[in-house]
Amino acid sequence: MTIRLKQAAGLVLFAASAVASSAFAHTTIVKKNTPDEFAMRTDLAGTSSVLNQISIPHGCNGKPVKAMTILFPNGADPVVEDNNGDPVDPVDFFAHFETDNNILMGPQPAQVVTWKKIEVREGPVPHHDNHGPKDTDARAFAYTKGTLPEHLLGLYPWRQTYGKIKEGKTCLEKIQLRIPIVNYCTRLRSGDDRVDAWIGRLTAKFDDPAVVSEGFWPTLDIANPHYDEVACDEEEGTPYYYKVSPSDEDIDEFLPLKGYWPNNMGGSHFPFPFPFNVN
Repeated sequence: MTIRLKQAAGLVLFAASAVASSAFAHTTIVKKNTPDEFAMRTDLAGTSSVLNQISIPHGCNGKPVKAMTILFPNGADPVVEDNNGDPVDPVDFFAHFETDNNILMGPQPAQVVTWKKIEVREGPVPHHDNHGPKDTDARAFAYTKGTLPEHLLGLYPWRQTYGKIKEGKTCLEKIQLRIPIVNYCTRLRSGDDRVDAWIGRLTAKFDDPAVVSEGFWPTLDIANPHYDEVACDEEEGTPYYYKVSPSDEDIDEFLPLKGYWPNNMGGSHFPFPFPFNVN
């Protein structure tokens, strides 16, 4: 993934067009084409068995995608920001939900022919499950043993349930889920064609800005059915929303794959043996 802006006199229009086109080439969550929000993916809090899809429109700088991982921000210690970008304590954030509800529950991948192996990775969650409280839930999916050619579009469905928001939260408009996705293309340790890491910030492991999409996340919005701008105003409140992403520690634990950067130990950098005397 190389997102570079070429600046040259007389090519402003071309550059603007290239940037606009690249925005549609990112790995994203498939949008809902509704009349009022054509380019948005918005689901309703409290709904069950909602079907979504990942969209992979291209490989890594011409290389086919050989594997892919996706991580949900449903862990016990997510990174939460308000609509101004200020940090929010996860305890205050979870207080918006009904008892034993998490932001996202029971994600389940669908079988697709592209990948011969789909692994569901479980991990700790704050509280939840739509069938009763439990300590762990599906956190990530790992798709391996397959190939998505560079010129083909990949669509990968999954379903999940969204937690119920308390009725009194009339000023909470929505929650934006930031869902990091990594496409793995080669087993090299360097090069722009080894990985496309659609993660909005650098982490200890995913530390290369040449392949990490700083500032961009695959997202979907969860609408609050109790949001009421008029009632909020009458209560002298201010409408707000939250942006939620997995912690850096969760990203570095759940998204890497064995044999691929940043977990591989081989690749293009290795000492060449010289078993003879060159003098």
